[in-house]
Amino acid sequence: MKFRSRLLLALIPATVIPVAALALLVRAELTVLLRNNYEDRAEALVHAVRTELAQQAAFVRRALAATSSSAADDGRLRRAMLDHDPTERGYLLDYGARAMAMTGLSVLRIQDGEGRILSSGHFRNEYDRVDPGLPAKISELGLPANGLALTSVRSPDAPLLAIVRTEPLRMAGRDFRLLGGHIVDSEFLGRLAGPYGVQVSLHYNGEIVRTGIVSGEASDPEIAAGMPPGSAETSASERSDSPGGDEIVRAIAIPYVTGDGTVGQGEVRITIDLRELRVVQATVDRWLIVVSVAAIVLMALLVTWLSAGVSRPLLELADKTSRLDLDRLNVAFKADRKDEIGSMSRTLGALAGRLRASRATIRDAERRATLGELARQVNHDIRNGLAPIRNVLRHFSQVASEHPSELPRVFQERRETLDASVRYLEELASNYARLSPRTVHQLCNVNDVVRQVAADAHVAGTPAVQTSLKAGSRVRADPVALRRVLENLVDNALRSIDAETGSVMVATEGVSDRSGASRVRITVRDTGAGMSETELTQAFDDFYTTREGGTGLGLSIVRRLVTDLGGTIRLESEKGEGTLVTIDMPSAADPAH
Repeated sequence: MKFRSRLLLALIPATVIPVAALALLVRAELTVLLRNNYEDRAEALVHAVRTELAQQAAFVRRALAATSSSAADDGRLRRAMLDHDPTERGYLLDYGARAMAMTGLSVLRIQDGEGRILSSGHFRNEYDRVDPGLPAKISELGLPANGLALTSVRSPDAPLLAIVRTEPLRMAGRDFRLLGGHIVDSEFLGRLAGPYGVQVSLHYNGEIVRTGIVSGEASDPEIAAGMPPGSAETSASERSDSPGGDEIVRAIAIPYVTGDGTVGQGEVRITIDLRELRVVQATVDRWLIVVSVAAIVLMALLVTWLSAGVSRPLLELADKTSRLDLDRLNVAFKADRKDEIGSMSRTLGALAGRLRASRATIRDAERRATLGELARQVNHDIRNGLAPIRNVLRHFSQVASEHPSELPRVFQERRETLDASVRYLEELASNYARLSPRTVHQLCNVNDVVRQVAADAHVAGTPAVQTSLKAGSRVRADPVALRRVLENLVDNALRSIDAETGSVMVATEGVSDRSGASRVRITVRDTGAGMSETELTQAFDDFYTTREGGTGLGLSIVRRLVTDLGGTIRLESEKGEGTLVTIDMPSAADPAH
């Protein structure tokens, strides 16, 4: 990541986070203040609605009392109700409507002691219907002076909801009962809401049965209009006009009495939609986004300007530094700046000067290191070439002392080993004489090389090298290099095993790699001391050895030779269990080789 990008990523949060935090704090404070205001408003509305309902109850109570007093003194009504005068029947049927007109009620019913309806002002055809449960249950409620009950009354079109009270009527020693009140419609609930811009709804058992005014405008008057309790299917929370259901709700309990006298729980619910609060929150959110975007743009411009002033001299220093090497140390670094970049430039100039001063020393040290490494490699390879000769001579000495007569025969058997070792040393000397060994790739049989190395490695007192050779192990390689690889590996294996119980196995076989190409696999397995995980990771490093007197070049030379021959080498070992070396080389049977 570029310096400019890092600077931008660092400064943007440092600017945006404080701005966003301030905006969020302001938003939260406004939300608390507005919500508290709404809560106070809700409490005031509850008090206003309670007062309005109490006034309505007082009005109904006075109207019923006046109707009861007037009815008791009405002779024609007395004759119709007590004497059942047929000529006064029409007067009785119309009495309820006339009383409603005079008192201002919208529901009025006169019933006898058995609950028979004698006159109904809101529905004239209710005459003679028996409904004893409703007035009796309302009377049993013992409503206070400012109390009302909610019920459903019949009308010419559909049942109507009404808030009612009852009033006794005694006439000539007989008890009658007046039931009167007001129809609860959207207009009535709207009057309860007043100019406050809230929703007032009537609920029964948690369901809406009538809705009033929302935000000062009448709601749909058809919603549950005149429906009996329990017939509305939409719950209060589902009918909320507040997106997300964010609203303040207060409820005023009012008993509900059904026609059969069952008493349930109704309530007048006042709902305040927090629409204004959400508008303020949305406005703050928009300004927060605008300010954040503006801050990001401003920071991007500022960072671009700052980073250009910082990165340009750094890029110049980087370009000059990239041209530095041991053959080009005449690069000039300006040192006239007084800041950190000037200090860095002066440091790089001093470094170039020290490099120029020490270039000769470095090259001399390189020559010395190269000659030393070459000398160690020559010593190592010559010692490996002399090992078979030394083994043969020891064999001759052993035979001469124990079986002198067998010496000519043994000499003939081991003569080829001596000749091969001499040829190997001659070719090795020729290669080192050129300082750049030239490998000659030719068709050779890996099995023949393995047999020769195994035979040359045998010496009295050590176990023989075992072989397991499969046919078809032919490769194109330098026979001398291949022999050097195997001699190094076999020599290392013989040195690591116990002379009496250890064993060394060299095996060859044909395999295929992942691409299907034919390979010749050579494995050298021993039962020697093995290597730890740490030793295994350093086994191919130059001059790393765990054997006293070792040069540490054996496996390093082996890996280089295998790579030059186009093969791969893999080393596996476990402490105390032995070591397995696996070499894969391209097979001469592969058309690519």
